[in-house]
Amino acid sequence: LKLTNVLSGTISISGQKKWIDQNNKYGTRPDKIALEIMKRIDDEDAEIYKEITVSSSDSWQFILNNLPKYNEDGREYTYSVNEKSDLGNYDSNVSPVEGSGDNKSVIITNQLKTPDSITVPLKVNKVLTGENAPALQSGQFGFEFAYTDPSGNNISSVVYNGLDSDY
Repeated sequence: LKLTNVLSGTISISGQKKWIDQNNKYGTRPDKIALEIMKRIDDEDAEIYKEITVSSSDSWQFILNNLPKYNEDGREYTYSVNEKSDLGNYDSNVSPVEGSGDNKSVIITNQLKTPDSITVPLKVNKVLTGENAPALQSGQFGFEFAYTDPSGNNISSVVYNGLDSDY
């Protein structure tokens, strides 16, 4: 009679997707994303264990129960998560799968990229009225513009004769 002692057990992984994009202010957030749940043993190459979809209808959360904790030789698996979806407008960061005991968690954060510069068409009509209107010589012009950047910062500038000014 030969007896073999093999470790067995399961774990759970819960996950949450966080968006840093001013509550989708610019409408760039997708309706769903694809994730790969990866597993590996020690320093071996990771393999895809399962692919899942997470969406706004799931409140960007998921839970996976009954994932195998050990392989057939009793060696413990390490799990990780990869974001499979290409989100060109976002920088992505996936935390390590961590937790105590058999309950693990992961957070996937996507932050809207802020462009280095933007170009927008600008139509300007010059209207000078009232006593406090600046005294400009013939052929001169001046205006002030203001906008809010994607991070919510208010930006304003004064321009005279088409050149930025510190006025």
